[in-house]
Amino acid sequence: MRLLKKYYMFMGLGLLSIPLVFLAINSMILLCILFIEKVLGYPIGLNFKSSSLTIIFYIFFFLILITLVIIASRYVYKIVDRLRLLNDKLLDIANSDKLPNKLDIPTHINDEIDEVGQSINILIDRLRFRELEIIENKKQEQNYINQLAHDINTPLTALNLELYQLGFQYQINDNDIELSYEKINYISNLIKALPNKDDISKFYTFNHQVDIQACINTTIDKWHYLLDSKNILTILNVEGNRIYWLGDQLWYERLFDNIISNVYKHSNSSRITIYLNENYITIQDNGIGFNDMSTKSKGLTIIKDICERFSLKLNIKSDSNGTIITIENNRE
Repeated sequence: MRLLKKYYMFMGLGLLSIPLVFLAINSMILLCILFIEKVLGYPIGLNFKSSSLTIIFYIFFFLILITLVIIASRYVYKIVDRLRLLNDKLLDIANSDKLPNKLDIPTHINDEIDEVGQSINILIDRLRFRELEIIENKKQEQNYINQLAHDINTPLTALNLELYQLGFQYQINDNDIELSYEKINYISNLIKALPNKDDISKFYTFNHQVDIQACINTTIDKWHYLLDSKNILTILNVEGNRIYWLGDQLWYERLFDNIISNVYKHSNSSRITIYLNENYITIQDNGIGFNDMSTKSKGLTIIKDICERFSLKLNIKSDSNGTIITIENNRE
């Protein structure tokens, strides 16, 4: 309440100053007249009913009042400047990427504004602590991901060797286990992408020319055995020769993997028809469709996220006659 006390003090002094100034000026003028006439012996011929004396009185009166107003205004401006400094510091905290330096607050707190400044300094200290804590947590998380990626890659390497040994031992044709090698390699590539998690937005948008038909064929080959086990027929219609879209092959394969996975697991479909041209891909099944709750599944979330990263327009229509997924290439 120190600012409020100062306000009351200035208001009280201002009100008291009016009669005090009035009396002081009257006394000063009276003393000057008496000194000139009685001491110096020079009659000036002025009295308190004289218009000249009244003018002189009001000139002095208003000059002193204006001086008091200027002094009070300077105090108000000082308060406004301090408040503006606090406001600028708060905006700096809110908008700047880096935390600003703390405010220079006197050790002896004078009023509420200094208390607010001290609170802002505490806020800056707290934010710095949280920032350091987040950086440390990110480092620990990154180390954990790196270790996890290494631990997963180790058995994958051993699995490749075991497949080779089994193929050699039982005289299995290389073409028969080629898809198993490709799946292991695909998992390994996904794991290698984990340590680059902090740059994942840039990773998604690398400008590589990707052969979309080859990606779809690779995905169909990987799912061929499982689709056959459910008697799901896959039909691919391609308009044109080779079709290239900008992006990253690994994530396009992941996109098509999740689409085929959803059809395989949830659609109860007997046929998947894929139509591909330069501008869009349509993947249609004749299954049971899905309701709105199904659109929140993990697989469809991944499909939406990948399309968004590659600036692809995604449209999903589903009813009891099946589902149609259309992916449109919006890039020039």
